[in-house]
Amino acid sequence: MKITLIYPPSDCLNCECFTLPNLALPVLAGCLRREGHEVSQVDLDIAFNKKIRRGDHGVDFNILKYPEKTAAYLKGRLRGPEAALLERISGLFLGQPGFERSELFGITLAGFKMNHFLLNGAALIAHGLKSRYGAPVVIGYNGVPKTIYHGLLEKYPSFDYAVYSGGGLHLSRLAARLSGGTAGLLSTFEKKKDGTIADHDAAVRIKVTRPDYAGYPLSAYRLDGTELFSRYAPALSLTRGLIRRAGNPGQLTAMYHFTDTCRGRCAFCANRAGGGTNSLSPDEIVEDLFRLKKEEGVTGVYFINPNFNDSYKFAEELCDKMIRRRLGLLWCDCVNFRELDKNLLVKMRRAGAIKLTFGMETGSARLLKYIRKGARKEKISECLKTAHELGLWNHIELIGGLPTETDADMQETVSFIKGHSELIDAYSINPFFMYPSSPFCREPEKFGLRLLPKGRDTKLDPFSAAEAAGNFSERFDEIRGLKFAEKDAQIRRSTRLLAETVKEVSSGRAIDFEHIHLLMYLYGALGHKQKPLIRKVVGLLTRKFMPYNLEKFIPAGDFMKHDYDRVLKEESGGRRAGSAQMRRTADSHG
Repeated sequence: MKITLIYPPSDCLNCECFTLPNLALPVLAGCLRREGHEVSQVDLDIAFNKKIRRGDHGVDFNILKYPEKTAAYLKGRLRGPEAALLERISGLFLGQPGFERSELFGITLAGFKMNHFLLNGAALIAHGLKSRYGAPVVIGYNGVPKTIYHGLLEKYPSFDYAVYSGGGLHLSRLAARLSGGTAGLLSTFEKKKDGTIADHDAAVRIKVTRPDYAGYPLSAYRLDGTELFSRYAPALSLTRGLIRRAGNPGQLTAMYHFTDTCRGRCAFCANRAGGGTNSLSPDEIVEDLFRLKKEEGVTGVYFINPNFNDSYKFAEELCDKMIRRRLGLLWCDCVNFRELDKNLLVKMRRAGAIKLTFGMETGSARLLKYIRKGARKEKISECLKTAHELGLWNHIELIGGLPTETDADMQETVSFIKGHSELIDAYSINPFFMYPSSPFCREPEKFGLRLLPKGRDTKLDPFSAAEAAGNFSERFDEIRGLKFAEKDAQIRRSTRLLAETVKEVSSGRAIDFEHIHLLMYLYGALGHKQKPLIRKVVGLLTRKFMPYNLEKFIPAGDFMKHDYDRVLKEESGGRRAGSAQMRRTADSHG
């Protein structure tokens, strides 16, 4: 079967300066091609932001932020200029390269949460494709609640199917069915001819698929130093010095995924440990990475895994093979503290790691044991110190309002953050919510919790930014502690305190700002040994920068109105000293 996979425009006001390639399409393509299907990949998001939106079309794309207008248009109930505008936008989208007659069109909703634009754009694209080619359209993405998909099929007539889990395998079964086969559908909503929606709810274990970027427009994500620094401070002597000394090489960061399993037993996590590993082999991973480097010109990899080191032996073998193959790729990924020591950190660094994201969650010794984190505070502290000394960029994840959390626990976490601020470069802060499949939810009494009847969470509003914790979480009381209304308030309070603490010891810019492309460039130019300088440069450049997609809101040059050279002079003891330091280190690699 001929299948076209599509990533719709998101118009996402991303806090980063540049976006990354979409991994969903290559993963789906890899699975479908393995089953013998002919697959093409269309990334309309990068096309929209680099080409369509910048063109002089006289089109107001903001209409896609209003779902009632798109839904009315698709049902033939919208007339006049607004209908003409949506028809014009549909033509601009479908006029991009890659659209051709196919027997099935698949649209990923990656990045869907709270994004009317992406959803309405997807519905508009689906409508145009069905009108032009008559082929069915399926939507899907694992990160969207099942109940939401049912509502989307009801609301938008241009969607025929929704695969709500399982990704490529379940999509391939749908393709087999549409090709005349008898394969049963799995984890898929099917809209019948009479408008009713059938739920083919069946879960099977999915093997991780090797991403296949063949035909994906990776080159559209390539950057050079000049383009990179144009979003930060192009006229700064520091950035000019970097480009002059390191050259102006193009860099291309791809996303890659090799496992979806974790053997950890964290009580808050939806992962079910004990099911065995579901990882690609180290040889498969290295082969894929080498191909991406040789054939696509990839220079860096953003791994999307639960953790790089689910197994110490596996992680060590993978690092050894990356080192022996001399891949020379810089990369970042999540890691756990359980399967980690100095030896593995050293090998990760030699294999190209520049940034590691640690799931720490809390600095409370009691809570670490309670949530079954698998690491004591002393080991966490030691690993962060070692990683920092090796020149790695440390990113920690924190959770506010864990069950049974007390003020003493929170103060212990605050003290940990303050005592380790020189070792930590970035933070992610999340309010606690209870996953239905987590140990907390499956065995609540074991953890001193009592589940409550479901509230409004059975009818989620994916676009609401002001939901209470209980609307996206199983509701619970602490048996010997807070009732849920009090717990909900504490979750908010604890999360706010974490953010305030980070702002005190670092900056609000250290919360959920990764600046992956900037880090890739700086580590490539300066090396791990120059982390103190890299940290200073990042701190300086991120004081004023142009986030992705925001140039249409900010007049050209306005974000540059900042006396960078004065700040550099203050921080480095003079501009000449700063330049001299740059000259000494620009060609030094760790």
